[in-house]
Amino acid sequence: MESLYNKLENYSKENIYPMHMPGHKRNTKIMNMADPYSIDITEIDGFDNMHAPEGVIKDIMDRAANLWGSRQCFISVNGTTAGILSAISACCKRRKSIIVARNCHKSVYNAVYLNELNPAYVYPRIDKHGIAGEIKLEDVQKVVESLIVKGEIIGAMVITSPTYEGVISDIRSISDYLHKYNIPLIVDGAHGAHIGLFGFYDTYNTILQGADIVVHSIHKTLPALTQTSLVHVTFGSIVDGKKVQKYMAMYQSSSPSYVLMSGIDKCISTLEKYGKELFRNYYSNLASFYERCKKLKVIEVLDSTSVDAYGYDMGKIVITSGRFGMGNYIYTMLLNHYKIQAELKSYDYVIAMTSICDTPLGFERLYKALFEIDRVLEKQHFEEEEAGNNSGRSHSSDEKISYYDETGIERTIDKLEVKTESDIQDDYDYEQSIAEAEREIQEYIKQQEEKNKMIESVSYNLIDENNYSLEVFHNDASYSSVFNNASRLERRYNIFKADNMEKIDIMLEDAIGHVCGDYIYIFPPGVPLIVPGEVFSKDVVTVARLYLAEGFNVSGVNKGIVKIVE
Repeated sequence: MESLYNKLENYSKENIYPMHMPGHKRNTKIMNMADPYSIDITEIDGFDNMHAPEGVIKDIMDRAANLWGSRQCFISVNGTTAGILSAISACCKRRKSIIVARNCHKSVYNAVYLNELNPAYVYPRIDKHGIAGEIKLEDVQKVVESLIVKGEIIGAMVITSPTYEGVISDIRSISDYLHKYNIPLIVDGAHGAHIGLFGFYDTYNTILQGADIVVHSIHKTLPALTQTSLVHVTFGSIVDGKKVQKYMAMYQSSSPSYVLMSGIDKCISTLEKYGKELFRNYYSNLASFYERCKKLKVIEVLDSTSVDAYGYDMGKIVITSGRFGMGNYIYTMLLNHYKIQAELKSYDYVIAMTSICDTPLGFERLYKALFEIDRVLEKQHFEEEEAGNNSGRSHSSDEKISYYDETGIERTIDKLEVKTESDIQDDYDYEQSIAEAEREIQEYIKQQEEKNKMIESVSYNLIDENNYSLEVFHNDASYSSVFNNASRLERRYNIFKADNMEKIDIMLEDAIGHVCGDYIYIFPPGVPLIVPGEVFSKDVVTVARLYLAEGFNVSGVNKGIVKIVE
């Protein structure tokens, strides 16, 4: 078997463009570091201690706090996961209550388990694409009032904002309400480290909108190494920063990587020196890309008008189409035909993650691919509908795009002409046969039909009984209903109790009505479909089987077998 190192080395030479994290995008023109072995040390004289910083590491934290506008900032080399675990542990007393947005990352549920907390969930609405919308204030109010009536002690509330798909909640309104009851708000801002910097969506900067603790994965959307994050305690926070620091030392290695910490330092230095210019170019590239995508006929690139959200981060390019369940096809076409590695594929959409390190030609390469895939899907659509009456709009290749280069000078390139430059090293042949792509989509649709028949053949007739066939899923309301119902499950036990009970194996299709004994989630993004202690419903089984049939990695399901509490 090929070693990991050799595999990574070979992969770096394959000219696959990274529309995924980490945010440095392997762009060595912006980020360039020394040989990691030459700077890999331990806590020797003069190099400070991350867990009790007084010198150069404290300087990194202070500069980060100044840049983002927080009162205190702590470094995490164990990712945002360590930050979430620390924040919840600092706020919540063992065996008390916590309010959790149901679309939170699995690290939140791990913190609930470790502290034996009783979660009360706030449910976002799920839209026609299966995307969770914002957390609404009125839903938070209902949960808080319910817990207060019961005499529960509420340690904190945890919200993800922005989400994986870029959905932003109204943090100011929610935090103001929670603070009336002395309830701290923890924001998992793993995907929002870039928001608020240098005027980029500054009105959505959660640090300045009343949250008490905000955790940022700078490696996701900024030029930093994987596994590096920042934990911010904000001005006006009702949380003791010393408690956060104490738990950060518990949940992280006692031998933190100086390579990773120096990467954080390098990221902050880059932002301090060139941030304004980089974000100006980034916004220009994004705005131009979205404007051009309005011309696509079948493929849709979601924007702020497409999702149920208080705000929306356009840096997350969410790609879908009019045909149900085409996420896997678009994802595969981008990778195999156009050498573009997207961040995530879901059943109905694909996410391409962008950052300040993406080049104008990177955006051009993605648009070129979407344009050609759109042509294939459009042709397929008209053949199926036997319409033959095109609206008259046709794809045009004679337009130009303007962008700012590294020096701030405005330039133009042909929209459908991808030039070869060292920042992309684009040697891919864009003249591949459209006929080949058409054959692939025919085969893909045929496979989809076969998979749907397999799902509908479940012994207890789950799909037929609820009319959840593929054809009915073309109805947006039905699709949204299934996912909304799947997220609202009966809870028999809390996570800690359920996880420590005796468990047995059972086939997924036989699990309805039984208590789940393990987490089941799609990764990425790592948001559980069901957690230990919740009861399997027909809807959650349906959703799990749909993902399994499409070939997704469904953690917690092993060859069709799940664990239930005995």
